Amino acid sequence: VAWVATDAEADAALKETTGKNWISGPHALFRHPAFRIFIVVLIFFEDMFMYGEDPLNDSHVTYNVPGMGHALGLLTFYTAPSAGLACLKISLAVLALIFGIFVGRELVTKRCLRDLVGLSAFQGSEGSIFVSSISAFSMLVPAACFYNMLQSEDVIDGSSNEIFLLLGAETLQYRHVNQCWQSLSVVVDFLAMISLFDAVLQDQRYYPDFAAGLKKIWASHDGWVRVAAAWIFMLTCSIVAVAGIFSTGKGEHDIRVPFHFQGTSEAGRSLIAASIVLTDILATVQDWDFPSFQEPLELESPTMIVGTFSTKLRFTWLSRAIKMLPSCECKCKRWLPSADFFHVSISGKWLQFGPLLGVMFIDLSYQRSQVIYEPQYYGQYAHPSDGRIWSIVDDDYLSLAYSRGSLINASLVTYAVRMNITTGLPLSPSAETDSLLNSRYTESSAKYLGPLLSIAILVGFACLLRQADWSKSRVAPETSVDDIGKAAPETEVSPVEAGSNVGPETETATFPIGGPLEDSAPQSPSWPPPAPIAAPLSEEPPLFANVPHTSTILTVDSYVSNPDTSENR
Repeated sequence: VAWVATDAEADAALKETTGKNWISGPHALFRHPAFRIFIVVLIFFEDMFMYGEDPLNDSHVTYNVPGMGHALGLLTFYTAPSAGLACLKISLAVLALIFGIFVGRELVTKRCLRDLVGLSAFQGSEGSIFVSSISAFSMLVPAACFYNMLQSEDVIDGSSNEIFLLLGAETLQYRHVNQCWQSLSVVVDFLAMISLFDAVLQDQRYYPDFAAGLKKIWASHDGWVRVAAAWIFMLTCSIVAVAGIFSTGKGEHDIRVPFHFQGTSEAGRSLIAASIVLTDILATVQDWDFPSFQEPLELESPTMIVGTFSTKLRFTWLSRAIKMLPSCECKCKRWLPSADFFHVSISGKWLQFGPLLGVMFIDLSYQRSQVIYEPQYYGQYAHPSDGRIWSIVDDDYLSLAYSRGSLINASLVTYAVRMNITTGLPLSPSAETDSLLNSRYTESSAKYLGPLLSIAILVGFACLLRQADWSKSRVAPETSVDDIGKAAPETEVSPVEAGSNVGPETETATFPIGGPLEDSAPQSPSWPPPAPIAAPLSEEPPLFANVPHTSTILTVDSYVSNPDTSENR
């Protein structure tokens, strides 16, 4: 059966379908381009506010995070005291990364997320790259523990973070290491901003009338304006922001915020982290091709990756290099990945949302630090009355209370030891250098509300992904409706074109698209359709052979059962 719709009918069907299907409909109100741009800009300001309010960013204690320090410590093979231990580090790291990539791609992505759960977002290679990156990094932790079991000369722990010195950190103290994390977060925020802005201005499908004049300028000069503007924005904003972050602090020549907020408590900072997780998820859900994050194959002008003229970034050099190696005929060959396993391609959507979701784990780590935060573990103490936090900046004094970032003498880090309880004056020259922060510590149990909200948001996101896939399997995608309305005008097939001997009195059946395929009902005046025409036994062309290529024929059974396969697309 063939449906052919006019432009007006297709537009009406599009609005009706997207109004009902808010989960994946591109014309849902919260997916308007203006609101999408607002969300990604909001993420940037939330990150900067979080950076200003986090008391750990003023801590002079050595950065110590178990798990993360173990994984990063295994990668810093150049810190090993001997060449043999350096080779051992490299070997364990390579094996852990390969095994982690295999687990993430074959077991988690393919067996679980694709086959078992059936999430369309992980059908391409981009989803497996995201999952494999997380699993590979996780496998470095047990590998580091195994390294400690094999020797005792070079122990890896939570403070083995020398890699941050290569990234620009002045020391391995919390205040300097967190500058690296914040710089990474800001760069990803800018990447999300310019990627979204570029996609919105390239769009001629969902919101063609939005900023139409700016779109013409953006696409002018064969797209070079778009490419040059993206690179200028990204490089300029990133360099300025990173330089500003590394210049912040409490020093004489450091940049300081010229005003103070009321000061957030650990409970408020935990809720801020939950709000950032929510906006990260919302920015992902707002994508017009949610939940598959794959543009329709019939799209005439696919969205190009920001700053390029390509629709995908492909990395094939490793795959080609492996194919050049001599083949192995051993029995373990079937357990080894093929050369195509290392063929990597990344679309523009995953280039935008992948790092954004990755930074979300940094936000979750920040939230964890606020939940377990106690001032004495970070060289800080709180005022007994108003809860304002003081930070000890005397490194010699801190060396008496801490060893590699671990507290060994808590009695040295209290308000009573540093300040006079009655007058509030410092009791020693060392205490005179202590810095008063804007943040507060209230010992409130409300700090646990933030993690609960974050867990609820992540569970809701997982359910939304599954529901959106289920919804798209029952309702034809809105983009197909739009395509049919514009690419398949009502067309009559003449008997000569159809290759039959039917006379001119034959009437062409025409059906409008009005909703889900399984609910579509044929309407007058051309119903019922004529009886099926038997193909002639001659060498004449088969039925519909010469129909213009703009006509669209939908196979109902296969499309309704599985609309997202490439064959049915």
